[in-house]
Amino acid sequence: VYKPKETSKSSTYDTKTKFTPSNYQKLGRKMSTQKSTTTRKMFQDDKTLWHQYHDHRDTSFQGYKEQEQLPINIITNMLEKRKKHKLNILDLGCGRNHFYNRYKEHKNFKITGYDHVSCNDSKVADISELPEEDDSVDICIFSQSLMGYNWKDYLKEAYRVLRYHGEIIVCETSEKYQDILDTCEEIGFVKMKELSLDNGDKENRWFYLTMIKN
Repeated sequence: VYKPKETSKSSTYDTKTKFTPSNYQKLGRKMSTQKSTTTRKMFQDDKTLWHQYHDHRDTSFQGYKEQEQLPINIITNMLEKRKKHKLNILDLGCGRNHFYNRYKEHKNFKITGYDHVSCNDSKVADISELPEEDDSVDICIFSQSLMGYNWKDYLKEAYRVLRYHGEIIVCETSEKYQDILDTCEEIGFVKMKELSLDNGDKENRWFYLTMIKN
């Protein structure tokens, strides 16, 4: 089970202004309501904000009682079931590029992480416009990364780069479940019932959904 490490001076970017829970919430709201191109420019202009945001999120996850239910651990369990297959995987909005670093020695997985800022060997990209070729990817992961006014474009881009019957793994807050499910179905994705943790129950903090390109 993954447990976020405590932040250290080496991983935290010093600024004159302390990054508080209020700052974290305000930044999260801004990322959710503005276009990804605006967010990318914001973080490229001040990478400190990106690192502070992820420092704060990691710290908040440390206190979560059910660590096995954290998105990063649920998705890791999904990937473990696919280890015997040779797969090209994109982690879209990868944050600190956990999945790449966990599996970089695994012979069957080629994992590429994309985010607004490079961290732990991830690549910089706006995930509404990926550099990958059409029909070239086996799995696209969206772990709490469908943020932004144009989040539907991220899913459309995943559909473009995925091979026939390529898979998306989505984790988001439960209140977004129906909107995301409807969007995925409109784009052309079909639910994988045997693998999907189809829990749009709002009593759960997150839902987990797997779908394939039809």
